Amino acid sequence: MIKRKLIAVLAALFLVTGACGGTDEPEDTSSGTDDTGSADALPVTVTASDLAFQPDALEGHATHTIDLTFVNEDDVQHSFTIDEMDVDVEAAGGAEETTTFTPEEIGTFEFYCTFHPAMTGEIEIS
Repeated sequence: MIKRKLIAVLAALFLVTGACGGTDEPEDTSSGTDDTGSADALPVTVTASDLAFQPDALEGHATHTIDLTFVNEDDVQHSFTIDEMDVDVEAAGGAEETTTFTPEEIGTFEFYCTFHPAMTGEIEIS
């Protein structure tokens, strides 16, 4: 149920941002991670709890920046890692970390915890 609500919210955000007018300024399509954030980025929160990601399925669009907040509710260290996008955020038990990244390629990509490889999820980029 939470997964469907998140997908509905993400879809609504994409519709709203798609309806906005553009500017003559070039779009930043850099990939990788940083922690500066972006005023027009899509905010996404992923929580690590009971050795699982919530939500464990995300959606995004190529060249659309994502501001990720990674919340670790467990007592052990976790990471949110997407190899193909050079995303690797680590959070100690009870901590929260943020990063910003811009997917460049269309497809479905796995995210996982480097400390607990059975913790996985997917992000679909269209």
